[in-house]
Amino acid sequence: MDCPRCGSINYRKDGFVISRQRSPCKECRYLYTVAKKSDVKSTVIRRMVLELYLEGCGFRTIGRLLQISYGMVYAWIKKWGLKRICPRRKQELHLWNSMRCIRILVQTNYSWIWIAVDRLGKRFVGFVSVDRSTQTVLKLGEEIKHIPVSFYCWDY
Repeated sequence: MDCPRCGSINYRKDGFVISRQRSPCKECRYLYTVAKKSDVKSTVIRRMVLELYLEGCGFRTIGRLLQISYGMVYAWIKKWGLKRICPRRKQELHLWNSMRCIRILVQTNYSWIWIAVDRLGKRFVGFVSVDRSTQTVLKLGEEIKHIPVSFYCWDY
């Protein structure tokens, strides 16, 4: 935790501000806080979560392997699916639709997640989380209609 102003490693602890350690530099007397919270996971772990999920591991299995909450795994995968932040390819795709059922513990109904995945590029192409109806699949089809697909597979 070097001083952001002078780069010195001589500092002392000086309390907390919004759950972050505050430190004054002993050389330039600059008062600074830790830049990153300690509970934030690195991008390497987040990428590993995505790769494990694309290989077929479940949310709880990934959580146990990487020692993180399975709810956090679900949230990251949902965010990646909605934003489609993985790098794009210009080649033709082999698309795999994954229909997964997740039971919501608060309610007694089920929520179905349809995920369109490029198996060769190991990336999300589309994502819909509503129900198991034909309209949901058509909604996913509308999202990915601009991508040339050579064949479809389903895992159920």
